[in-house]
Amino acid sequence: MLHKIESLTDEQFNFSISENSWSIGEILDHIITSEELSVNYALKKVQDPSLLHSVSISGKLKLIVMNALLGFNLKFKASEMTSPKKKTSFTELKNRWEDCRANLESLSSKAPDVLEKGIMKHPRTGYLNLSQLLDFFSSHYAHHLKQINGLVELGNETKIEGSVA
Repeated sequence: MLHKIESLTDEQFNFSISENSWSIGEILDHIITSEELSVNYALKKVQDPSLLHSVSISGKLKLIVMNALLGFNLKFKASEMTSPKKKTSFTELKNRWEDCRANLESLSSKAPDVLEKGIMKHPRTGYLNLSQLLDFFSSHYAHHLKQINGLVELGNETKIEGSVA
């Protein structure tokens, strides 16, 4: 995805269909912010494994439902914490994501028994272990990738027609 996006102009990167919709940059910012907050929270929680919670059956079921819903083209209200706050450049977002992925790799090197506990509390599903967190990241990314691909296509179509994207 990053290779596809890095060739966009700033205008295409920041284009949104309407005042109430996000641009590619804002969608990417949202994805990265959610992953940064989740990974940083988990890194903090694993510092004291005695305080970690078990993952509940209801949390597992909620995650399955949420991941399934993310597979559809439905809109969900993002939490205020993960909503884009300002326009950001592609380079800054790419650097933040690379840093987040390095932190995720550091998190994944923790003891397996710790990572089976609820290392991150998702606002809608409850506590997630590392495997569940990665499943959520994958579903969340795929959900937004559809939106990004649609905006890239729309930008390319309007560019071809001679309009400003």
